[in-house]
Amino acid sequence: MRGLPALLRLPAAALLLGLAAAAGAMPAAGETALAAPFDLQQDARQAARRGKPLIILFSLPGCAYCQVVRQNYLVPLVRDLPPQERPVVREVDIAGGGTFAGLRGERTSGREFAAAYRVRFAPTVVLLDGAGRLLAPAIVGGDTAGLYGGYLDNALAEAARRLSAAGKSQ
Repeated sequence: MRGLPALLRLPAAALLLGLAAAAGAMPAAGETALAAPFDLQQDARQAARRGKPLIILFSLPGCAYCQVVRQNYLVPLVRDLPPQERPVVREVDIAGGGTFAGLRGERTSGREFAAAYRVRFAPTVVLLDGAGRLLAPAIVGGDTAGLYGGYLDNALAEAARRLSAAGKSQ
């Protein structure tokens, strides 16, 4: 064992953890991650019970623009609001092949889910109702001119109007 390089002596778990972090699968120090989808049907129901949209950030690993949208705009929505006032926010890797339950309970991948909403660029943010319908136009691209907060506020206001109108008509 003494002749082996130190890397070979690391426990397998530590090695895998290091590889995941190096690949960008884990947030950097001080960075907060958004939850990945597990069951979007359940997430949509939770958002509907709160009277809030289901917000999806479509992203790519290593995307600097995605990181800015995540950290500066979406994480604060989850972190700073009281639990019952928070929208449900999930992050979907548009290149990802891992599967999760979609809005109708079907198994889908990030790639397939993104294609269903015609998402071709990262970051893209969509606000959905409980049935998966768009509540506002998708926000495509990053915060290059410092206007992203306004775009997100407008989309959230439009989503709130549509959810309120749908609630009144039922």
